[in-house]
Amino acid sequence: FFFFFFFFKQKTAYEMLRSLVGSEMCIRDRYTGFYNFCKRNHKNELNKKALESLIKSGALDNLGLNRREMLLSFEKIINKLDRENKNNIQGQINLFEQPENKGTEEILFTKEEEMPTDELLRMEREVTGIYISGHPTTKYKEVCKKLKCTFIGDIIKREDTFNLTN
Repeated sequence: FFFFFFFFKQKTAYEMLRSLVGSEMCIRDRYTGFYNFCKRNHKNELNKKALESLIKSGALDNLGLNRREMLLSFEKIINKLDRENKNNIQGQINLFEQPENKGTEEILFTKEEEMPTDELLRMEREVTGIYISGHPTTKYKEVCKKLKCTFIGDIIKREDTFNLTN
């Protein structure tokens, strides 16, 4: 899924991803989910803007949540990780705080229905500059077949054939 990153308009997202690909993804095992991705890359300066761009582009679609769920929860996750980093220096624990529940991944996510395809495509186009997972006109393909529409590609082929015979 790292194909998407080369099309980013936003330099910060591309730079962040380049460092992630070079370090975290190649050295360790695969990501087990969206929270795991955020937690493992938070130390690599994964910021909200870059994470939002990754979600909107569809680059994180195979991490177990749909885009709506990720967009609704990513700020809470980043804020939680920021608090953890601020409160806990590496290897240090607070004696007066109760140990955190290991099931925090479940708490942060609410089940939501995926966004409409048109909205997903609009976000992809906004972030990457191209449509990746589909095209807005795909829904009209069957209508065009029923109406026996002539496609531009067919017209160009006919013109090429016509020019070759003359």
